[in-house]
Order: sequence, then C-alpha cells, then structure tokens
Amino acid sequence: MPSPHYAISEAFLVGAALWAGFVLMRHNHTLAAMGTLLFGMIAAIGVWRFGTNAIEEWAEFHRAASLTGGVVALGLILGELILLRFTLALETAAQTALVGVALFLGGVGFLYPSLATPLALLMLVGCVLVAALLPAANMVEKVAAPAIFGLFLVNAGLVRQSTLLGPDLSWHLYHMLIGIWCLGLTWIFSVKRSSAR
Repeated sequence: MPSPHYAISEAFLVGAALWAGFVLMRHNHTLAAMGTLLFGMIAAIGVWRFGTNAIEEWAEFHRAASLTGGVVALGLILGELILLRFTLALETAAQTALVGVALFLGGVGFLYPSLATPLALLMLVGCVLVAALLPAANMVEKVAAPAIFGLFLVNAGLVRQSTLLGPDLSWHLYHMLIGIWCLGLTWIFSVKRSSAR
C-alpha cells in the first residue's frame, strides 16, 4: 500500500504547475496555463490523499481525476501549441478547427475514461510533432521543444509503474518529471512566442 511520503513528489508537482501556470497566464497563453494548472489540481488531490493518510478512501477519485483530468489538460496544452505554431500560417477558421479538435479529444477522454489513455498518448504525439514545427533560432531550440514533450511520453511509458524502479521510486520520479515538464512548457511558450505569433 502507498505511504504518506508519496505526497512529497505530488507537492513538488503542485508547486511547479502553479508557477508554470501563472507564468503562462502572464504571457497570455491561457489554454496552456489552464492545462498546467489542471495538472497541479490533480496533484493537489494526491497531496491531500497521502498527506491526510486517506490513501484508500481517495484512491479511486485520485485515479479517475488523473486519468480524465490529464487528458483534458493535454487537450488544452495541444490547443495552445497549435495556436502558437499556426497563428501566422493559417486563417482563423482553420486555427479554430484545429484547436477545437484538440479540445474535443480532451472532452471525449473525460466523458469516456476507457479512451483517456490512448487519447492522451495521441495528443502527446501531436504535441511532439507540432513542437518540431515551431520556428527556432538554432538547432538547440529546434530539438529542445519536441524533446520536452517527448519527456512526458518517455515518463508515461517507462517510468510510471516501472517494475525495474519499484513502486516508491517510480512514483516519485514520475511526478517530479511531470513537474519538470510543466516548467519546460514555460520555456517553449515564452521563447517561441515572439517568433511564432
């Protein structure tokens, strides 16, 4: 059974998501800010669950919030990424349609939890592809943007519930890497903002 110390990495994620959300909001990246803050809210449920030792009582709610909230958050972040990349390249109707698809996929994952995981993976792959298309001043920027989204893919596939790492280490590393990923989003949107919009 998980222990109260599981709250530590959840608390790190809450702090990282709050900071990143406020930075993104300040730069007018509202959809990305809402998605990042949603990750923080999900982690806050974990802090409450483990910090108050209501581990079993809140387990199902925490799991459901992580699954469905995570896919909605990714839909919001993908929508913002589409806006960042295609504001100058596409007409308003096309931009709106693409963002609408991202938000729709997030909504479907919320309404149909059995589809949440494949939709989240689909949106992460979409994020990697769109990030690879962002304007970049140099090769480091060109590689770093999709790599930050790739970090989430690797984290979800190899770190989360890793039998090699064990339950405690995989839990803490998984949540800390999501926190680092949230911080990475501020770099993507702030550095790219002037060249893409």
